Parts: sequence; C-alpha cells; structure tokens
Amino acid sequence: MITIVRNKRLKPTKEISTLGDLHAFIGNCELPNTRRAEIRSAIKRADDLVGHGALDLAANPAKLLTALERYSPAMAGMSVGGFANLKSRLRAAFKLASPHLISTRTVRLKGEWLKLNEQLAEREQRDLSRFLRFAFAAGWKPGEIGDDHVERFAVHLRDEAMIVACDEVVRETIRAWNRMVSQIPQTSLQSLTPRAPKRTSYWIDPATLPESMQADIKAFLAYLSEPSIFASRSRQRLKPATVAQYRHGIVMLISSLVETGEDVASMTSLREVVTAEKVEKALFYLHKRFNQRITTGMILMAARVRKIAAWADLPEAEFAELDKLVELLEEAAPREKGLTAKNKALLDRLDDSRFRDLVYLLPHTLMVKARKHRHPGWGACFARAALAIELLLTCSMRRANLISLELERNIRKIGSGRDAHWIIEFEKDDVKNEEPLRYSLPPETAELLEEYLQHWRPVLCSEATSWLFPLPDGSRMGERSLSEDIKRKSEKELGEPVTPHQFRHISAELYLREHPDKLSVISSHLGHRDPNTTRTYYARKKQREASRLYQERLGLDRSRAAERVGQRSRRKTGAHRLRKGDML
Repeated sequence: MITIVRNKRLKPTKEISTLGDLHAFIGNCELPNTRRAEIRSAIKRADDLVGHGALDLAANPAKLLTALERYSPAMAGMSVGGFANLKSRLRAAFKLASPHLISTRTVRLKGEWLKLNEQLAEREQRDLSRFLRFAFAAGWKPGEIGDDHVERFAVHLRDEAMIVACDEVVRETIRAWNRMVSQIPQTSLQSLTPRAPKRTSYWIDPATLPESMQADIKAFLAYLSEPSIFASRSRQRLKPATVAQYRHGIVMLISSLVETGEDVASMTSLREVVTAEKVEKALFYLHKRFNQRITTGMILMAARVRKIAAWADLPEAEFAELDKLVELLEEAAPREKGLTAKNKALLDRLDDSRFRDLVYLLPHTLMVKARKHRHPGWGACFARAALAIELLLTCSMRRANLISLELERNIRKIGSGRDAHWIIEFEKDDVKNEEPLRYSLPPETAELLEEYLQHWRPVLCSEATSWLFPLPDGSRMGERSLSEDIKRKSEKELGEPVTPHQFRHISAELYLREHPDKLSVISSHLGHRDPNTTRTYYARKKQREASRLYQERLGLDRSRAAERVGQRSRRKTGAHRLRKGDML
C-alpha cells in the first residue's frame, strides 16, 4: 500500500507581498531538498526574466505569469521543456503560498451570504462557492447581484485567478445562480442573463417531426434491433448503442437539411431524405459548419444512409450514387490513422518523469484528499474519482464498461482468507467489440475498492443498489458526469484534463515505455480483437522506446568500457613502476 503524505507548510512570520517573501517562504516549507531547490530556482529565474534580479516584484501570480507568456523558450534561453517546467514550478510556489498571499487570502462567508449558502443544496454550494466568496469580499449584497457583477467576476477569473476555462466557469455560475433563485422563495434575488451559446445549435427535436416520419424512424430502428430469426448474417441484431448511433445519424441528416432551407413539414418519410441529392446537400452544410473539415461523423452518416435506403427500398440507381458519394468523401478525408494530435501531446508529457509519477500516484493522491476533507459528500466524490482512475489505470477498460460496473454481476470477490481476491469480468455482449474481458485486481487496487465500498459509497447513496458508482437515488451515474468529474480532478492534480479514454491510452503507453517489444501483450490487455488496431495507435512509441533503451544500453557499455580501459592503464602504470624499481 502506497501512502501519500501531503507536504506541510510552515506559517511565515509575515504576509507574502514580494517574490523575495515567496522565495523565503519556500525555503521554510517541508519539501524534499531537490524540490525546494527547483522551486526557489524557478522564482529567481522568473525574476531575472521579467524583473530586476532583486526579487522585489509583487507576488502577483496573474501579472507574473502573464509577463512570462510574452517570452518564448528561445527568448528565455531555455529548452521548451525547461521553460514549461519553470512556469509549472512557479505555479506550484504560488499554490503552496496561496493562504498567505495578500491578494488570495481565504474568505469566510458571514452574514447574509453565509445564511444564503446554508440554504443551498450540495450541488449549488459547490458550483457557487467561488462566486459567493468573491461577492462577499467585494462588499456586495445578495439582492443587488446582476449581470454587471457577473462581468466583474469574469474579469477576476481571467486576469487574477488565471482560470483557463473561465468562460465555462461563468456559464456554470449563472446556471447555478438561476437554479438557486427558482428554488429559494426569496424575492430580493434576481435571475441572471445566460451567456450566449458558443455555437448556435442546428439540432432539431425529433418530437417536432411529422408523425409519419417519427413512425418511420421507429420502425427502422426496430428493424435494426429486432431482426427476424431467418435474417441473414448481415442482418444480425445490433447493440443498443449502435442503434442509438443510427438514430443520431438520422436526426443529424434531417437537422442539416432543415438548416439548408428544407421544409421540415415536407419530410414525411425516411425514403424522402436518404436520396443521394439530399445526403450531398446535408454533407455540404456540415462541411461548412465544421470549418471545411470532413469529420468521422459525416463519413459514418453517409455510410449508414445506404442501409436506410435499402430498408426504404430506393431504386438501384440511388445506391450507385450513394456509394460514389461515400467513396469521394473517404478520399477527401484525412488519411492519417492513429492517435489524435491532442492525445499524442498528452502521451509525450509522460517523458517528464515528474508528470509520470503524478499519474501513477493520482488515485492515492485523491484518496488522501478524500480522507482529509471536512465535508463527507465532497470527500466521497474524491474517493469515487480515485477508484475510477485506479480501475482505468490497472484494467484499461472503456468508459462504458467502467460506468456499468455492478456488484456481484461483473465485479465481485471470490475465494476466502489469503486466497480471496477481487475480479472484474464482462461477457462479450457487454463489450464494444464483443471480446469478453476478465481482470484480477492487484492488492493495492483491492484495498482502494474495499475502502470505497465500506466508507464512501454509503455516503454517495443510502439506497439499496448494485451500481458501483450510484447517484443518491440508487440509479447509475451518467457516463458524461463521471467523465467530467475525472477530467476536473485530474486537471487539478496533473495540470492537464484527462478523460477516461485517455487513461486507456496512458496505461498502454506506460507499459510500452519499458517493454516496446511487447505490443501483443498490451493488445490482449486492452481487449483488441485485431492486433493491427493496437499497432495503429501505439506502434509509434515502439521505435522511440526501443531507441531509448538502446541508447541507455550504449551509455552503460561505454561506461564499462571506460572502466576497463582505466583499469588496464592503472595496471600498466603499476607494472612499469615495479620494473623501474627492480632496475634500481
């Protein structure tokens, strides 16, 4: 069992107002010597770049980091990685000193704001926490809060708090405030104006379609999910998720046609919207909407239209036109397969040993936070994320399988005494590629699981339920909700939001770093039916890691060669001196 000990901070004798104060504060922190030296060196280097070298700049994280953004690594005389580490260590310094910085001292609610906060549900307390404290510190009253106050809050998030996703924080704050106004019978509170959406939605509500079209869609989806027992192999029953994707494609097609000027009232059957002419019209709209890009969704929609056309009994000439359209679309689409640029960049960060260590220890770090949190509900949320990430790292399962875990159904304890251990297994019908999966949990993962089941899951849900990740009413937590929670908590600890599927990539990369020749092992672990899938996504690292291991071996051989040469030289010198002594 790995135990994470949180770094303790020594209370300084005075408030931190300059970089000199910050430098002295870090010198008194209970950190490993190397870490302390790295952070203090980063403070001095930053002061050399944007200050006067006297550590007399104000300890204002927003201004200092903004000033550093004007420098490129070359301008700073540093490598790309070294410059990134400089900013990372500077942020770590401000994070350690945050309770003592003059501009970021913790604010405790009082008076009207405290009473208001106590009336809120747990969700609104969490979503409004930052805004309520900002408003209280600014001297505002709850009844006077309006849109102009939110704008000032947005400026604070962007310029002072350095929140990267400040727009999304403001949007969520407005939504939470308006929910509060509707729930609390207090007439003095005003609703806030929601922010304009980032992009106007083109999606139409299927319930607004003509009844004949709705019936057609329902009949086609039933055809996919409930084939006749005499159906051919190509007509095997599709999984619910695949059927839902067909429904999504149909709505995408119709919504795109409506945006091009087609009258929704005239769309009375699927036969009328799956012609090559209509599909091409919809694709032109989507291509323009997605900034002249051909997306995977567009290709899938066009390919699946053919099956709809067959069900609707379109003429053979239409099939030839549809096939030609799909062929042209695939030719124009980017041909590169494998990881996206975003995922490649994330895996490249694993070259940094510090980031790699943080990833390895992330589940235990979150569990320690859960144990120390004063609020049981929030502590349980940390414990849930800790267990979810631990399972993602050790089992590398897909998000859909993670969220569908049920006690006794696919996660259970078998054996007794010393032979007892936990297993997770999925039948082929529960897996995306119909490959059955079975995992035996290592002792550390099992301890984390048992702690979660005993102490934290009852806090999340008091109802009788078999779901491993339940909601308070006993139902299953949504995939998106769990994903967003994992992303937020990983970003807080790693400085990088990591999705559940990206943890699957990370687990493969961590293994292949040390075993670049064992691609077949990670392929079996990930449950890939075709080894070429693994090769497409992860073989890029095989050459890099093999080269790294070769170079390490070369360096070791050189070192040994130097030692042998040195030993021969010393023996030769010693023999020469001995012969010279004999002559005398």
